[in-house]
Amino acid sequence: MEFNDVVELNKKVFELSFLNRYNSHPRIVNENLTTHMYSVAFVSMLLYDYYKSTHNGLDLPKILKMALIHDVCELETSDVSHVAKSKYKELKQVLDRIEEDFTKETFKDEQYVNLMKEFNVGESVEAQIVKMADAMSCVIYADNELKLGNQSMQRVSDQSKKRVEEMRKRLKK
Repeated sequence: MEFNDVVELNKKVFELSFLNRYNSHPRIVNENLTTHMYSVAFVSMLLYDYYKSTHNGLDLPKILKMALIHDVCELETSDVSHVAKSKYKELKQVLDRIEEDFTKETFKDEQYVNLMKEFNVGESVEAQIVKMADAMSCVIYADNELKLGNQSMQRVSDQSKKRVEEMRKRLKK
């Protein structure tokens, strides 16, 4: 990647700040994708500290890179709900293919393509940590909306908490 590519990519990623999450839900306070991706990276860092004693060889740079790029493809696809991706497997397969193509074109570096694939497969401990952080970010946002009186986010909160617990069982400490 050349320096000008870095500058152009940064301009493109800045556009994520214009994409609001939960676009099919009533919201009191919007959460944009850059806020979400920062939250996922921050929580991933904390989860690394929590799990590093029981999962030898955890790779913090890999975790942070994965967290920071995990939703960058939404520049192309916008925000598709976790429920839709879970319910319609063929939709998830198409989105995974779009993400792979977008990552190749955007980053021009195979390491990022591999990180995106690893995240989507979700079998490595690093990917599971980022997926847990992603779900925890959803809980944080949904619970904040609930505190503000937005009861429509109850289902998001409940489903996200369930995902966090499922991942905790997988990662065991």
